[in-house]
Amino acid sequence: MGKERLAQFIHERSERRGPLVAVNCAVLPKELLASELFGHIKGAFSGATSAREGLFTRSAGGTLFLDEVGELPLEQQAALLRVLQEGKVRPVGADHEHAVDCRVVCATNRDLSAAVDAGEFRQDLYARLAHLVFRMPSLRERREEILELFNGFAAELGGNLPLDADSAESLISWDWPNNVRSLQSVVNSLFTYAPNKQVTLAELRASNENLAASFRRLSRAGAQPRDSDSENEVQSPLDRQNLKEQLARCGGNVVLLAKELGVHRSRLYRLLQRSGLSPEDFR
Repeated sequence: MGKERLAQFIHERSERRGPLVAVNCAVLPKELLASELFGHIKGAFSGATSAREGLFTRSAGGTLFLDEVGELPLEQQAALLRVLQEGKVRPVGADHEHAVDCRVVCATNRDLSAAVDAGEFRQDLYARLAHLVFRMPSLRERREEILELFNGFAAELGGNLPLDADSAESLISWDWPNNVRSLQSVVNSLFTYAPNKQVTLAELRASNENLAASFRRLSRAGAQPRDSDSENEVQSPLDRQNLKEQLARCGGNVVLLAKELGVHRSRLYRLLQRSGLSPEDFR
């Protein structure tokens, strides 16, 4: 799950019925930040030919997701703090404030505590935002979710992308430098190169050469060949029925099952793939 998907998850399970409005603070021009967040009135500045609602107003009754909040300039941090404290915004050029009611969810890749110490982020705003903090582990820290997310993205595109054993292991073993966004990009590309057919390393290479190379690096690092005696030893007591029973016992937790069996999780995923078993079916 990525940052915006977590914000969506929080929003959908809240009692708020307004919209989820998301913005990446890092890509907004500094001169337009106040207008984007708080709105403006007609004639407030050159080019303001009509009034415009800000993001706080547009997310009324819902959730405003501020991604990369650590990139806000200090002057806008002060304005954001006032909105959070008072529940009111003043559009650029306006004489009066108006009330807003929205939940604010923020995300950042920066260490805000260090930014506070460096004088780059307001301590009072940090205290206001940090009363409930979720740390999003990187995708490589939760490899057991990769195939589930892959299948979910494929389903969102209205199709199916079955993986052969090598391509599944390649997905699990790559480091995913841009996390969930990288995985989603791979799925989108595969729908161009291999729509609704089994994905092999050839298709992975066409969509992302670095991803396909991860399987070769894994092999050079000492992974056993698929027809090796060691894998046959692992596979022999784990026929399809046994795997089903073990998955049911562990609630579909592949990481736990791999530890109990003394098998690397990428190898276990490969065995499950060959057996036509999906951990999600046991959760």
